Amino acid sequence: MSDQDKSICVTTEMNSQMQKELNAKQFILSLILIITGGAGVLVALILDVIATIQDKPDTEIFIVLIIFAVILGCGIGLLIIIRKTNKTVAAQAKVYAYEFFPAYFTITENCNGEEVAHAKIYNNQITKRRESKNYLFLYSSYVAAYPIDKRNLAKEELSELRNIFNIPQKAAKSGGAEK
Repeated sequence: MSDQDKSICVTTEMNSQMQKELNAKQFILSLILIITGGAGVLVALILDVIATIQDKPDTEIFIVLIIFAVILGCGIGLLIIIRKTNKTVAAQAKVYAYEFFPAYFTITENCNGEEVAHAKIYNNQITKRRESKNYLFLYSSYVAAYPIDKRNLAKEELSELRNIFNIPQKAAKSGGAEK
């Protein structure tokens, strides 16, 4: 991609697998919150029963119970949101078509076979980069991620994209498929 005429073209299907890899950290956080909240509620309930049996009711235990119940609720709520998002993405037939140039890339969003959006993003607008097992995620904001399916790229193309966006090569994972 040394001159402006050359580009890398790749398509990425928006499916539940992509969404799961995108939300992997949030999923782990929800499990941690559920386990921590559940364990805290259980301990607080046991301590409250012991205090009641000893006829020494303690308001601090009740406050701890409420705090851990809120943590448990946050974990459950986050898990529900993640699962609902995965189902919503899986129900839509969206495909992103990318074309990468040295200084920018374009995205064409197709929904049910019809072009619904087109955007041009300059590389300096990318604020965060992340690589998962099957995807590169380029973020232009805290919430806007552009997933790129590594399996649809030749090794050389994947290497070039890693260089353009300063994404370190993962030693154990080879990434793109041979084309």
